[in-house]
Amino acid sequence: MPGFQQNPYNWIKHAKALVLSSDFEGLPTVLIEALAVGTPVVSTNCTFGPSEILTGELSNYLVPAGQSEALANVVKQVLADKPNVENADILKQVQAEQVALQYLALAN
Repeated sequence: MPGFQQNPYNWIKHAKALVLSSDFEGLPTVLIEALAVGTPVVSTNCTFGPSEILTGELSNYLVPAGQSEALANVVKQVLADKPNVENADILKQVQAEQVALQYLALAN
């Protein structure tokens, strides 16, 4: 392991996949960050977050929390599938323009 990295995005971008195996999350930003740089993700479907980020075809890469064998199988699957994540729905929702419009709507 390389230890602390000031900028982890280069590492994430060149990974074959990012795996999040949390029992609990609030907003798992690392999933959005991985998708933004084109890296497929596998995640446990813990309470809050992952199922809101991994929608449509990407929901195939959600695994119930606590099921390590299923997680390993889905990691193998994402590596075999090599899904194109560039058009993930969440990426449209977190674009700067979209977020700015949401803030402006709150101010009105």
